[in-house]
Amino acid sequence: MSFHRKAFLVWLALMISVGASAIVAAHFDQPMPQVRGDAMDDLIEAAWAHAKDLRKSDAAEEADRWENLATAAQVELEWRRLNYR
Repeated sequence: MSFHRKAFLVWLALMISVGASAIVAAHFDQPMPQVRGDAMDDLIEAAWAHAKDLRKSDAAEEADRWENLATAAQVELEWRRLNYR
């Protein structure tokens, strides 16, 4: 392989790398969408209320699932609120 062909391939690889870096940087520079906290808070409260109703009806296993879902959603929402302000 000639020197010019090797140089061209190195230059081409460098340009592809620069282009890919620019595309990735442009993607991550976009602002994150606003977290609709009010609606999410309402859904989390509804899940907690449903879990409480299930506890009263002796469906402990199902109540545990709803409590776990509500807790996970609450943690995720708080994490997003802290990181995307």
